[in-house]
Amino acid sequence: MDTLMVATSRIRTHCFVGGPEDGEPVLLVHGNLTTGRFWQDVADGFPGGYRLVAPDLRAFGRTERKPVDATRACGTGATTCTPWSRRSAGPAAGGSTSPAGPPAAGWCSSTPSTMPRSWPA
Repeated sequence: MDTLMVATSRIRTHCFVGGPEDGEPVLLVHGNLTTGRFWQDVADGFPGGYRLVAPDLRAFGRTERKPVDATRACGTGATTCTPWSRRSAGPAAGGSTSPAGPPAAGWCSSTPSTMPRSWPA
C-alpha cells in the first residue's frame, strides 16, 4: 500500500491506500493500538478493481494528534471519514475493528449514499 496525507480544516490524516484510483472505494478503519497498516495483509489479498483507504485514526500513527470534541455526536467518525468523503465520489464499502466500528457505522448510517453497490466475493 502507498501512503498519503490528507489535510482538511479539522486535521491532517495519514492514510494507507491501494488499488486503482478509479476503483470502487473500500474504507478500512483500524482499532486500538494499531494504525491503518493493520490492513496490509487484507490489502495484499484483495481482488482488483477496488480502491482501499486505511486511515490512521486521530492520534494514531502519522495522523495529527489533536483533542477530540466529545460534545459532537460521532465526532470521531466525522473526522475519520472526512478525508474519505473528499476523495470518493461514489458509494463505498467498509470494514473496521473494535473500537472503530461505532464511528464507522455512525458515519455510514448518516450518509446512506455511501453504502456499497457490491462486495467482493
